[in-house]
Amino acid sequence: AEAVVNAIHEDHERRLWVSSAGRIYRQDGERFVRMPAVVEGAVRFVEREGTMLVASATSRLSVLGLDGAVRSTSLVSLPLTDGNAPYAWGRASWRDQALPALLDSRGNLWLGTNGAGLLRIDVSQGRVISRYTERDGLSGDLVRALLEDRDGNIWVATHSGLTRVTPSNIRSVAVRSESTAE
Repeated sequence: AEAVVNAIHEDHERRLWVSSAGRIYRQDGERFVRMPAVVEGAVRFVEREGTMLVASATSRLSVLGLDGAVRSTSLVSLPLTDGNAPYAWGRASWRDQALPALLDSRGNLWLGTNGAGLLRIDVSQGRVISRYTERDGLSGDLVRALLEDRDGNIWVATHSGLTRVTPSNIRSVAVRSESTAE
């Protein structure tokens, strides 16, 4: 029987990475090699300087680094379903979706949540360094997609609109048919 593939990514060397049944595989010619990582739930692949970051979340947010030497390093491990944790990934509707994730040009990992806004994570320290919500100017707390533009601005697509995060501010941007962006 064929395995269910939950996520797929092509790296800078044009190799495919896949997530299937809690395991990560990397393409090696015509075959796929199992990587030394076990993940829970949906994953998102993000490349950083030759290392593949694999973000997954169920009861914990985990970010693993997989390098060319086939080593796995735990970079971030945060509780998500603890009563004190403000992150809403534990919801059943979110567990089966890949995390909105972005590694920016400054080395920050940005992760969207399903009701708790946007997180900026310092991967080298393995901790959340910023959290943005509607109270801070985010257009909504249900984050759906992230993008960094050529000027280093982070664009956040939410259930309620679009927000631009710059080093100095956060601002919602109106999106209507036939409208123009600034």
